[in-house]
Amino acid sequence: WQDADLAVRYLRVDLARLYIATGRYDAARRQLRAVLAERAPTSVADWTVKDQPRARELLESIKDRK
Repeated sequence: WQDADLAVRYLRVDLARLYIATGRYDAARRQLRAVLAERAPTSVADWTVKDQPRARELLESIKDRK
């Protein structure tokens, strides 16, 4: 399950980037917030070092966009 969990988070961040590139900021926020809301990641290290910072950075970059 660990590989699937990592893939889902990775895909959520990539999907959010696609949404940002196409101006779909609300959809991007939903994906990024889902990454940040993860309560039991199978790989805490990956989530803490990679996924969470990326999601926070992307959310910050679109905070004033509608």
